[in-house]
Amino acid sequence: MSPSWLYAPCRAPLTNWSRNLNTTRQLDAGVRLLTAQVHNYNGTWHLCHSDCALLDAGLLSSWLATIKSWLDEHPYDVVSILLVNSDLATRSDLDGEFEAAAITSYAYTPSSTTAVSISWPTLDELIASGKRLITFVADLAPSMAAPYLMDEFTFIFENPYSVTSLSKFFMYTGTTSGGPGPDFGSHAVWTAFFDEPFLGRSAELQHPNPRCRQSFRHKRCIRTDRQSRRRCCYLYGYVWESTNVHPC
Repeated sequence: MSPSWLYAPCRAPLTNWSRNLNTTRQLDAGVRLLTAQVHNYNGTWHLCHSDCALLDAGLLSSWLATIKSWLDEHPYDVVSILLVNSDLATRSDLDGEFEAAAITSYAYTPSSTTAVSISWPTLDELIASGKRLITFVADLAPSMAAPYLMDEFTFIFENPYSVTSLSKFFMYTGTTSGGPGPDFGSHAVWTAFFDEPFLGRSAELQHPNPRCRQSFRHKRCIRTDRQSRRRCCYLYGYVWESTNVHPC
């Protein structure tokens, strides 16, 4: 798998911080890992962050159709999707959305849905096969139904969430969400998720720390990124394939 980067700058205050660039512009800019949070909103599957009353980005199927159109126009590119399954959509629910977007023909299917393969296909192999969409879902029970929908924590390991100290950014065995250890072949994702107590008061209520909000370019954040890469390589023999700058 090639390196992937997600750039998520912030523009609005407090609860509805969001990205400045739509999906097509992100893909055009070189982003190859897209992430979205899926919610059941009035009986349909929408992309929302935390609550659809705060920020509703529309239907999941419409977003997937946008990605499908981009893949149609870029036959030599591979895109990964990471869906956060907030309202426990079933495989059938999600498969229906992918079918509605006519994107399943691009979907890569692993040899097993319960164990990580010894090696992933190369970019050339994915492009030659036409299977240029890699899809992870958190969480989704492994099954042979719609096997292209890969459970995130069967195939991915990450650093801890809700980090409040830059010294604690590192890759390690598992996540607070119950992810697996870095089995040989696991896809490593480093999530730039740096929080602080809301208004500096409550440890229970946190929000993104403004020191690292603008695409993680603060000098301390860049130094932390380098240190984390060295530690990841020392512990596991390789660094992460994808960086997810968490939406603010």
